[in-house]
Amino acid sequence: MISVTEALDKVIFAISNRVAFEVVGINDAVRRVPKDDLFATIDLPTEDNSAMDGYAINFNDAHDCNLVMPVSSRITAGESRISLKKYSTARIFTGGLVPINADTVVPQELCELNGEKITINVVPKLGSNIRKQGQDIEVNKKIVEKGTSMNAGMVGLISSQGISQINVFKRPKVGLLSTGNELVDSSAPLKSGQIYNSNIPMLSSLLVDIGIEVIDFGVIGDNPIDLKNKIKDSVKEVDILITTGGASVGDEDYMNPILKRDGKIIFSKVSIKPGKPIVFGEIFGCPIFALPGNPVSAFVTFLVLVKPALMRLMGHTSPQNCYIKAKSTFSSPATSREQYLRGFARSVGDDLRVDLFPNQSSGVLSSVAKSNVLIRQTIGDNIYTEQLVDILYY
Repeated sequence: MISVTEALDKVIFAISNRVAFEVVGINDAVRRVPKDDLFATIDLPTEDNSAMDGYAINFNDAHDCNLVMPVSSRITAGESRISLKKYSTARIFTGGLVPINADTVVPQELCELNGEKITINVVPKLGSNIRKQGQDIEVNKKIVEKGTSMNAGMVGLISSQGISQINVFKRPKVGLLSTGNELVDSSAPLKSGQIYNSNIPMLSSLLVDIGIEVIDFGVIGDNPIDLKNKIKDSVKEVDILITTGGASVGDEDYMNPILKRDGKIIFSKVSIKPGKPIVFGEIFGCPIFALPGNPVSAFVTFLVLVKPALMRLMGHTSPQNCYIKAKSTFSSPATSREQYLRGFARSVGDDLRVDLFPNQSSGVLSSVAKSNVLIRQTIGDNIYTEQLVDILYY
């Protein structure tokens, strides 16, 4: 067996040369990762504009006129910039360009309109209520860093620069295939000896959550010829194939022999609990993760070993999982494999505490459903109550 760290290194190295790029429109840019840093092409705001409805004045002129001034113009958002006449004010609305020679905007509620003149009852500070050119973003300033997954706010910021297309990392297309004579789709009636296939819906949800396009190849029975042919057809449509089941060393486990004969195995056992019989390799030119058929093991190995690889392909500069510290409310004896316990993290005052799900059997799928974190326990280390432990939210 190899360690989790070794397995991650091998996976990242094997898929690094498969990174690809594409140009997408701004409406499709959310959750995508730019290939390069993005820089502002214009100032934001592009020109000085009013932060509210009111009256634009020249501060000194207003005082020279004893705060009583004629209204010489009217300015709305979208109009070109004009000049303010000496000793006058301009009626201005939010977003309107502050006229040349004006240096302050007086909120309308501080003014009294009498015919074509206003009386300013309270004068704000010089320069008040004006959004200055470049106040938010200056031209040539970096607005999005490469390796960053873009959110809606970033998309809005990019759009404000007149950028309509960007070069991003191409998202891998991932195929899902489950193996096992006992598996049936949830739409079929359940017969004796059969179980519903929970792996594909569960893994599909995890993939969609990180923005991956998924192709569901369904279930294939435990027949080596059928399995090989199904894999050969499936890899033509995807960048990465994930299978569940058939990866151990039982009489009905055919994944290893197929990979040895028609592809290559990069590793076949990892010192992880649950999920030791995970296989990673290539077949017919396509990377393949053969996860255990046990749903809890498939869930854990996906989060720990598969997701970081997919994040790397999507362009994230730090694809490794981000663990944080929490205080344990439980104890756990040391094990010979790196263990990932299911638990529930919660805030208690200033502390982040984590409770252990009571049944850690890999056959208990509710341990995943009713938890919100994986708790990492490294090889040979005991966990004691009130100890700081590494947790991974999912």
